[in-house]
Amino acid sequence: MIARLLRILAVLGALFSIACGLIVADGLRDRPGHADIGVVLGSHARADGTPSPGLAARLDRGLGAWRAGFVPRLIVSGGFDRSGLNEVPGMRRYLLERGVPDSCIIEDPRGQNTWLTARNTRAWMDAHELRRVLVVSEYYHLPRCRLAFARHGLPGVYTMHARHIRPRDLFATAREVPALVKYALRRDF
Repeated sequence: MIARLLRILAVLGALFSIACGLIVADGLRDRPGHADIGVVLGSHARADGTPSPGLAARLDRGLGAWRAGFVPRLIVSGGFDRSGLNEVPGMRRYLLERGVPDSCIIEDPRGQNTWLTARNTRAWMDAHELRRVLVVSEYYHLPRCRLAFARHGLPGVYTMHARHIRPRDLFATAREVPALVKYALRRDF
């Protein structure tokens, strides 16, 4: 009985490891393309509102996409952290300081999570009759981003990953496996 349980756990562990590997391989493969709008998903900001290194890396990739002409505008999307800080104003400021005109930055301060960012982006795009989106986030997060945007009616999502890797990514990648399953099963649009 114990031997059988151990075999089952070994198989489940192997499947989980394969899923994590696929997430990493998929996320590290950028899918750039010319889009109507770029979306930079929020992350952690410092207490003074300045972006953390991970968030700055996301913003730098969005900035690069804007400078390269892949997108004419950028949505900065985020929500409130535990201390009540919303990272969106700091994201805007970061882009403004690097030459992005104010008219090219759209704020989504209600993008508390990936699902809400996809929902809010789709609503904004519908209001402006746009169809193509480029999403910027961490590599491990991009498969779930594509799924969330597809579930909200935007299946052809271009993606670019932030050039920022840290040890915490191991945990974050593992967390993406159940998160992908949850998003695949969600029905609240």
